[in-house]
Amino acid sequence: MDQERQDARSLALAVTVLAVLTGCTSRKESPSAAPSGGFATRREHAIDAKPTALLAHDLDRDGREELLVTDAERGEIRLWRGDAPWTVRSARVVSVGGWPLAPVVLPARGAARALLAVASRARRDLAVLDPCGEAPGLELRRVDLPATPRALAAGDLGAEGALDLAVACDGGRLALLGPTGEPRVVSIPDGLPRCAIVLADGSAVVLGYQDRRSLVVVDATGPGRVEREIDLGGIPRALDEVDLDGDGDLELAAAGGDGSIWALGFGAKEGSSAWRKEGAPPPIEWAVDAIPIDLASADLDGDGHPELVWLAYHDLSWTVAGAFARGGPAWRVSGYAGQTPCALALLDRDGDGRFDLAVANRDSKSISLARGLGRDGFATPRRVPVGRFPTALVAGDLDRDGRSDLVVLESKDDTAAVLSNRAGSLERSAVLPTGPDPRAACLGDLDGDLRLDLALVADDPQGSRVRLWFGGDAGALTPRPGAEGPQVGQGVRALLAADIDQDGRLDLVAADAERGEVVWWRGQPGEPGSFALGPPVPLAVLDGPCALATIQLDADPALEIAVALGGPGASAGIALLDPAGGDLREIGRIDTGGPAIALVPADLDADGLQDLAVLVLAENGQAQAYLRAGAPAGQSFRLAGTFATSSHPRSIAAGDLDGDGLPDLVVPAQYAHRVDFACSRRAADGVPWRLEVQDALGAGVGCMDAIVVDLDGDGTLDIAVANGHSDDVTILPATGR
Repeated sequence: MDQERQDARSLALAVTVLAVLTGCTSRKESPSAAPSGGFATRREHAIDAKPTALLAHDLDRDGREELLVTDAERGEIRLWRGDAPWTVRSARVVSVGGWPLAPVVLPARGAARALLAVASRARRDLAVLDPCGEAPGLELRRVDLPATPRALAAGDLGAEGALDLAVACDGGRLALLGPTGEPRVVSIPDGLPRCAIVLADGSAVVLGYQDRRSLVVVDATGPGRVEREIDLGGIPRALDEVDLDGDGDLELAAAGGDGSIWALGFGAKEGSSAWRKEGAPPPIEWAVDAIPIDLASADLDGDGHPELVWLAYHDLSWTVAGAFARGGPAWRVSGYAGQTPCALALLDRDGDGRFDLAVANRDSKSISLARGLGRDGFATPRRVPVGRFPTALVAGDLDRDGRSDLVVLESKDDTAAVLSNRAGSLERSAVLPTGPDPRAACLGDLDGDLRLDLALVADDPQGSRVRLWFGGDAGALTPRPGAEGPQVGQGVRALLAADIDQDGRLDLVAADAERGEVVWWRGQPGEPGSFALGPPVPLAVLDGPCALATIQLDADPALEIAVALGGPGASAGIALLDPAGGDLREIGRIDTGGPAIALVPADLDADGLQDLAVLVLAENGQAQAYLRAGAPAGQSFRLAGTFATSSHPRSIAAGDLDGDGLPDLVVPAQYAHRVDFACSRRAADGVPWRLEVQDALGAGVGCMDAIVVDLDGDGTLDIAVANGHSDDVTILPATGR
């Protein structure tokens, strides 16, 4: 008893603050305008921290929801105001103590702003904060706790119209802090409480134990006692009260175990008293995705019935489920939630009246935001399943119907798949056997019959060879007897089909990183439908040529060739080659400061001259923009903009994605599982041309290649991404401007 009195005295310091806190606020629709354009996918906002918890609430009562992100390692909370853009500068950072639990909102009746309660595991205390006050993170009170806190919840215990806090601590102690009177410490089972909830009727606190794999119900309205322990057989990680069976009272939903949602009180009409009493039926268990980590509920589709939303840690997914019966939900939809999803929040960030989804992605140091689509869940890319480990994409109108089709290299199946575009929807219509290690694909009319042909490099018993398929009716690609491509070195990683010498026939150019050379084969004249190449024209180009692009640099009609040099060696960068006179010669170099692994030409500043965007392996990765300087006929480039990429970038593409007339840049990042995105911005008001980094775009798992192409014929550019780890191609459709 003496220990309980001592604990009560230490907690009593918070009574003054909590006495003004009571009731709860209803959710308000945000009046902020929807984004002017974008893509039908989630966006990832980098925050330079490891987020572990999220909270969305209209703290300042202006009709817009704030988003709060907890970084447990740093002991910080970042807050974005509801009307603020997602930028580093617009975030308010509040220090709350090391390893804080997820904060809870303390709505204030009659006050201008709601407050937060945060419990720090490192300091073993509880703080009440005013995060939207004049002083950032104004701390109103700090209270010592009897032991390390493990779970925190807020609610109206006893249904007295006032707010209480419940903090489950180590050593079997539950600290209860009410608005009046002396705080109490109640004995609970020792162990590892992981989650907590105060029931909506105020009758009890429910604790979920990790080690006991159970729920402990604590009657905290009187002296406080453990009322019942309910075995789940799995670890409860998140709790929510929601009317799942539509009978007008609330059931308790728990997410956890290897893949379970438990429902307590389903089908009973007595609310919490039905499942709390001894002899009550055991919880109903529904199988869901692997390791559900967080849980929320809301009426997403506006039908008057709530849906459940959960995150699955191992499946890296979100799921929305609705129309519940004893056997489980009648429908569910899922999508990719980003790398290491830890927590979710529902909020209307774009002001369209629908809940959007925010996800804390711990290991990618980002917050994902996906636009709400009602019963369809949240915006996610279109997914086209393909063969194993797709690594590269090329686009072209194979069947001449005015829409671009795709060819994807399936490297572990030694195949190339044709994805035919059927009214904007892609389907895997043909599979071409390529031989081992297919790579370096390109499309072009090699035989002059006005149909696109496919060339790629694959291994054969002699080494490597350019393999050819020729276009036919309805977009078919077939090999042609006697029309073989040349033998090449096994180090060829780039192949280019272009009319280099402008004689009306397509040529082939290959970059061999191992041999350190670029080889040019000139297309030979002949009847339409025939194909022949001239002898190879090699040029030694050190170090490690690995990517190719044509660019117009001078006044003669022939196209110059830009070569990315990926090293190793001191000459890594960009080499510029001129095919004048039927031979290749080097006419210039661009020092990129590191190995260049990909490049794309584009008129980035709209001055009529082709510039170069280059992907460089500097630290993680860096996209570099080189603008042409001087006269149209010249090879002078200047570095005008850069941005750091995510982990293990693979390629770079350009296109006007925001409709402002300037090409923008996208870079797929294999290990970050997303596409980095930067917009070109015009020079104006003394500010030079620049790259403006946007939120990254969510795609699939293991983004290996990305191309920019209008797939649905609506006049806006979409993004197609080959995802090597999830064996699919995702399409990020433009949503308008």
